[in-house]
Amino acid sequence: MPKSTVADLLNGRSQKVPDFLLMRTIVEVCQVIAVKSGMPIESVEELTAEFTVLWQAAKAEEGEAARRRNRSSAAARTGGDVLEPVPGEQSSWRPSAMDQRVPLHWGRLGKFRLRLAENGDARAAHELAVLLACEACGAGEKEAGHWGRLATYWNNRALGAVPEAAGFQLRGRRLVVLARALAEEYARAGKPSSTYFWKAVRQAEASVRKVEARREAEARQEAEVG
Repeated sequence: MPKSTVADLLNGRSQKVPDFLLMRTIVEVCQVIAVKSGMPIESVEELTAEFTVLWQAAKAEEGEAARRRNRSSAAARTGGDVLEPVPGEQSSWRPSAMDQRVPLHWGRLGKFRLRLAENGDARAAHELAVLLACEACGAGEKEAGHWGRLATYWNNRALGAVPEAAGFQLRGRRLVVLARALAEEYARAGKPSSTYFWKAVRQAEASVRKVEARREAEARQEAEVG
């Protein structure tokens, strides 16, 4: 194992609880080195027992933290403006190598954010999710499904790292709010890319108006029948 990997584990730089057998081996090796160096230290059995308790507690805490994130995400996404997939419904979906990842007309904006997101940038993943969801709002059924799946995928990549990702929706008022917040942020910074986000706002708003107009028409029709 590379020394840098061991150093990251011993210095707590790992992003998740390390493998039990790997860490137990490191504990046992350190105990042997301490004994050979004449350092006062507990027996390997005592150290292993203590390490096991600590590892189990850390693993339980990690699992609980993940469950809290999932619960908060589900709660934030429940009861939106319109129906959308159940939280986590597409969590196992991954884009294939042949999929078109972003709309061609996005140009450099899309390619740049896609590259950042693919390299682990959670903020870029959140922005991609919002932009793709807005793109889906103005697309045909088949194309909308494709962009919607990609939006959900990138939002999942942003969950836990970007607070706004917990309030994400594929359409509706919440999507408008998220898109507008990004547009205003980039406009304040004087970034030309704000125009793309303002277009996304208009796409999401048009979708909301269409849904509301349909609901009003249905309500009038029900009133007339009643």
